[in-house]
Amino acid sequence: MHQSTLNSLKSHSVKNLEKQVIRFTVGQYSLSGILTKSIRNSKEVILLLHPHPLYGGDMDNPIVMSLENKLLQLGFATFRFNFRGASNSHDSFEGMSGAVIDTEKAAQSLKERDYVLYSVIGYSFGGSAALRFAISNPLMFLITLSASLSLFTESGYPLHTLSGINCPILMFHGTSDRVVPFTDMEVLSAEMEQKAKTVQLSNEGHFYIHSISTILYEVEKFISSLKKT
Repeated sequence: MHQSTLNSLKSHSVKNLEKQVIRFTVGQYSLSGILTKSIRNSKEVILLLHPHPLYGGDMDNPIVMSLENKLLQLGFATFRFNFRGASNSHDSFEGMSGAVIDTEKAAQSLKERDYVLYSVIGYSFGGSAALRFAISNPLMFLITLSASLSLFTESGYPLHTLSGINCPILMFHGTSDRVVPFTDMEVLSAEMEQKAKTVQLSNEGHFYIHSISTILYEVEKFISSLKKT
């Protein structure tokens, strides 16, 4: 991400934030994440899922952080955590099915603290995990960036199960993405019929160097439109 873009995002950062480290277990492994909120009584939490942990993805990913800042501006609490496999814990990685279990355990840890899981937003690997999670967990909405078809269908997971998602969906993908093909969004969204709104980002790659401002604008517009219905 360009430094000028980062500086612009920092200038709009939310003040007076409350942060809390939350730890939870998945089998024999201990995971942790950061719950952040800008309003003391904010109980509606949005989970943020990061890119592939075996390729450098973690909860401090700059796209994830930019999304977090926008959500805090909109009055939500956020929870970002590391999947198993992140931060040199590669031996604990259990693929896409493991990432969904991690997400379920993260959601459970929030519920135990009287928070309400409002939505999930996932980027790349995290986008595919978010789609799987949303099939069996009710959400107010779902947002993905560069969700991968091959990761979603890993180990023979059936594509048609996407029709079971019952919330509005917003999907982003760059037409020049060389990591996850742009056509993945077309195939995935087709399974969700009219529930998915897709945003095609022309000449954009996997890392959203040119489009983060557009993404944040579209996210805010999408959420605002849902509040009006």
